[in-house]
Amino acid sequence: MKDSGNPVTVREWLDKRVMDGFDSKAIKAMLRMSAEELSEIKTDSEALPYSIRISAMDIYNAVRRKAMIDTILAPTIGESLQLLMERLKDKGWSTLFEPTPGEGDRNGFTLAFCSPWQHKLIAEYGDIVCLDSMHNTCHGENKEKIFLNTVLTRDRVTGRGIPLAFMLTNLESHFPLEHYLKWLRRECNFEPSTLMIDCSDTEALGINKAFSDHPISILYCYWHLWQAWEKNITSKISFKNMRCKEDRAELLKDLRTHLSNLLRGETPDAFDKEWEFFQAEYGDQKMWLKYMAEEWIQVKEGWARAWRMHAHLWD
Repeated sequence: MKDSGNPVTVREWLDKRVMDGFDSKAIKAMLRMSAEELSEIKTDSEALPYSIRISAMDIYNAVRRKAMIDTILAPTIGESLQLLMERLKDKGWSTLFEPTPGEGDRNGFTLAFCSPWQHKLIAEYGDIVCLDSMHNTCHGENKEKIFLNTVLTRDRVTGRGIPLAFMLTNLESHFPLEHYLKWLRRECNFEPSTLMIDCSDTEALGINKAFSDHPISILYCYWHLWQAWEKNITSKISFKNMRCKEDRAELLKDLRTHLSNLLRGETPDAFDKEWEFFQAEYGDQKMWLKYMAEEWIQVKEGWARAWRMHAHLWD
């Protein structure tokens, strides 16, 4: 077994399979040897068949070379993105790649795109949508962090999420989101009645500015809501005069039950009664009540079931 490196012909074969659209799983299936072929390999063989010597890393490198050819279109990231947006636009996509209004001093940019099939789905499913933000997706030209924002909805047939449009930006402020949503309204007739977000004041500000002339309901994601509550329960609930571990656990259990009742009251009257009870029951928890009153009761329409019965698709 003297030979070790894969020759140029093997690399070219891998590149051709990737260019033809075969993924890693399909290529591995092509390389799989039968039991008869494997039995012919002896310990004193001069060389291994190339198919058995191709590793997962070889396939990964071939896929990466294809991705670099498709995406790196110019020496700089900015020029490459501009060319990519032009290519997409020529294929019927709606695209945006501009400096972010209001963020010129920080070299902010907004990059957004929506395919033709997504454009059609906006008209069909764009009334109740979710805004999902992902931090630190990649790095920009100056090594800054890049944020990905996706508008998605739920397919009423399959029940699965469907992305309707994407936005990338290098700044975490309301300005890119406002610019992105205004562009969607202008280019894709995006006029939702309800938008769900993950409890972000920045996102809420961007939405309200983008739809200042259009009534829109902003809802908070329950998962992020409970995450915020749990974080503050541990820092704001006082266990004064509670030395017993079981008593502390019982207090937290009851608190979560009453929070759930507050959350799921089906009418405004039911919510108000539960909030009155909540204040009386936890009157000695001043920090917690102040937190709830200032942070959440003022925006109860965004999370309490009594005001979001129409949003059953996401609850």
